[in-house]
Amino acid sequence: MKQILLPVLVIGILLLSACSAPATTPEAETPPISLPTEQQTYTLTVTISPSETGSVFPSSGQYVPGLQVTLTATPASGYTFDYWDGDTSGSSPATIITMDSDKSVIAYFKTEQPMPPAEPEPTPTPAPKVEVQILEHYLVREDYPPPASFSMTFVRGKVKNISDVTLASLDVTIWVEYQVEGLEDRAFNMPGSIDLEPAAFKPGEVRDFEVLVQNGAKEGYNISVSITPS
Repeated sequence: MKQILLPVLVIGILLLSACSAPATTPEAETPPISLPTEQQTYTLTVTISPSETGSVFPSSGQYVPGLQVTLTATPASGYTFDYWDGDTSGSSPATIITMDSDKSVIAYFKTEQPMPPAEPEPTPTPAPKVEVQILEHYLVREDYPPPASFSMTFVRGKVKNISDVTLASLDVTIWVEYQVEGLEDRAFNMPGSIDLEPAAFKPGEVRDFEVLVQNGAKEGYNISVSITPS
């Protein structure tokens, strides 16, 4: 009897131990950790030539691929921007560069050329004075005896050249009053001319003049002189 109970007891103990032991599961696999990689950039190198003659904005630095960077050159006092060289070109102070690789640009400046002095405006030459002064004038009637039996009326006087220039000719205009039946106090213009002998009427010179007045005249008349410079 004891021989039978002992194996049963051992088996029972083993079964109890199996039931009370915690169940074991296979360990779960941990996924690999992906470490972040550093983003790729390109280097922009900006050089000023000659140095201290200007600046460029933005200056040298790191830029992400594909970025379009606008570079603006500003000259220092006394200088002016000349041109770009290297990985860009042109003579405009602003240029655009695409960062698809490392880039190197050079901004060239030059001495500012002084502005030429403004030419003074020519002083206008004043027009010369051209004027004739009538010193005296009077009406003269001359009668011619037979067989001519006619009369002529003249205006005679003296004129002085008070111009700055020598005169080549003189024209005389005389306003005389005619007595015409039915047209009293009618004014008529009677032109004449003065023969200059010699022809050059110099400044300050005085000349006699005589102008024939046709158709007779009354005592009242006006006279004016027009002139032509040589």
